[in-house]
Amino acid sequence: MTDQPFSRPGIAQQPDSSQITQTESVTAMIHLHRGELSESAAWRSRIDTVTSWAVAAVICNTLRGRKLAYPTVDEEKKQDLLKAKAELEANGGPLDPRVDKKAKKQEFQAEREGRGTG
Repeated sequence: MTDQPFSRPGIAQQPDSSQITQTESVTAMIHLHRGELSESAAWRSRIDTVTSWAVAAVICNTLRGRKLAYPTVDEEKKQDLLKAKAELEANGGPLDPRVDKKAKKQEFQAEREGRGTG
């Protein structure tokens, strides 16, 4: 008969604690610590996701009854805006800063060329 009364073939036995070296013990603790960190990071990620959805749900429910779209324009104001737009287009359109810069650049180049030739 063997010294180990509950030994089963093919099943690993727990090592005797006197046989575990300090290096093995430190390595085991490091792996356990990493596992705990990973688990806490996963839970934090889950909590962050749930919190984000909860905040979004609260905002949607709070703002559900309020109108956040563009304000409505009655027909009279709409006609006034269309008339003003037509007048602007007839007078050369609104001042576009890009067009204004281009015109200034052309004027500057013309002045520079005029000085260079004279």
